[in-house]
Amino acid sequence: MYALWFLLMVDSLADGMVGMSLTTYYMDRKFVGAVPKSALGDVLSASYLLAAVSNIFAGPLARRIGLVNTMVFTHIPSSAAVLFFPLPQSVWITFALLLLRVGLNNMDQAPRAALIAAVVKPEERTAVMGITGMLRTLASTTGPSITGLLAGNDRFWVAYVVAGALRLAYDLGLFAMFINIKLHKHESEQEPAAEEGRVSGAGETRRSLDEEES
Repeated sequence: MYALWFLLMVDSLADGMVGMSLTTYYMDRKFVGAVPKSALGDVLSASYLLAAVSNIFAGPLARRIGLVNTMVFTHIPSSAAVLFFPLPQSVWITFALLLLRVGLNNMDQAPRAALIAAVVKPEERTAVMGITGMLRTLASTTGPSITGLLAGNDRFWVAYVVAGALRLAYDLGLFAMFINIKLHKHESEQEPAAEEGRVSGAGETRRSLDEEES
């Protein structure tokens, strides 16, 4: 879990650097006077709607290609959109990258929770989920400070390049380290012990019955 926690903290740091509030502020500064505030709100609403719809397909996709593949292959396009977000000078291309980023960004959430649940013991899942959420939150709190420092030095765009690179590093690291991970291995280890216990219990019951008859 330590390796996965580290990767998730890297991803959360990157997300914190380019949160939606900072992103709308960045677009307002970049296209000052060219994009009405109402248009920014409409694009964000459309992107969140797209994210909600895309999440519906996360489960079927995970069953078809696997949890790790779903996390990586849906997250890489979103990460690339963050990396190239400062590049376009066109408002519409920038909006398209935003829709791509937000629309695919959350498709890894359900597979991630399923992956964590599948690699830890059942009695440890609640604690591990709690620690995971805490670490991700702590990592994300650092991001806005870094972006604020860059923005204050007229390097706002650097935050997106760094965040995109960190997200891609998370994706590639996740794929390299966990693509062959064995799921539910703790449960499979417990099954022989449980079966042995049932056989042993049945044997003790038979012996007790034989003793009573004698």
